[in-house]
Amino acid sequence: MISWLELDPQAATLMREAQSLGRLQAQLQAHTGLKLEVCGLRGNMLVLLASGAMASRLRQQSPSLLRFLRAQGWSFEDIKIKARPYHQAPKPVTKARSPLSPAAKTALGKLEQQVSDPGLAQSLRRLLRSAQRQNEQGARSS
Repeated sequence: MISWLELDPQAATLMREAQSLGRLQAQLQAHTGLKLEVCGLRGNMLVLLASGAMASRLRQQSPSLLRFLRAQGWSFEDIKIKARPYHQAPKPVTKARSPLSPAAKTALGKLEQQVSDPGLAQSLRRLLRSAQRQNEQGARSS
């Protein structure tokens, strides 16, 4: 696939730029010890993306980062550091459980009386209590 991309001049240029940005990101991560992303280049300005706390730290270190990059052969005049937006995980959608039928409650009650395993009997009692509470809450909201 790489040889195919190299046949197209625009794709070859894009591939070289991507490789260059990848090397730059690896050098910066090794130098700073921080997980950051090289977003791109705007003229002679390097744009980096990092989490909020790391972005603040990188802003303070930007003069020394520029010196480091220039020593590595890069010719940047400035570094712009953007904070990565915080994404809160969406709350899981809980599906409302359908109540146990009277026949199911009766069957579970009989099973609880017949089982010899105390752990299983306790689990069945909890299930029946939960079903009872669910029925009571449904009756109140109606």
